[in-house]
Amino acid sequence: MKKLIVLVMLIASSFSVYAGRYSYNCWMTDISCDGLFRDMVSDKFTAKFPHDRFEIFVYAKTHAFSDGSGVSYSIVGVVPMLNQSYKFFPNRVWRNVTYFKNVGDSYAQKSHSREVIRKSIQAMMADCDYSKNCDILE
Repeated sequence: MKKLIVLVMLIASSFSVYAGRYSYNCWMTDISCDGLFRDMVSDKFTAKFPHDRFEIFVYAKTHAFSDGSGVSYSIVGVVPMLNQSYKFFPNRVWRNVTYFKNVGDSYAQKSHSREVIRKSIQAMMADCDYSKNCDILE
């Protein structure tokens, strides 16, 4: 029974660090990436970019304008995992920009950020799936 509890705890804690089996590095201030795109990381992507050597870079933000409209944008890519103190911007990125007539309250703005991140991740995974060997950085 103790082994089962420890196994369940290890599995549960790994989900907060990995998307699927993938590590991510989110650069944003308004939402968390925990569990946001775990279901989207393909096996083909993980085979090309092993999770112990690469991580998904994510930057996203929603800006509200004085007239109530706003814009959400995201930039995602894959980068080598170096160490916690040194990070860099990916060479190739996938981005999504969405304009809103009514950006809404802070909850709605976070929802917009989540939406554009998922669209960017979806585009990156689609390019990987389309390429014979997931050669998305070339």
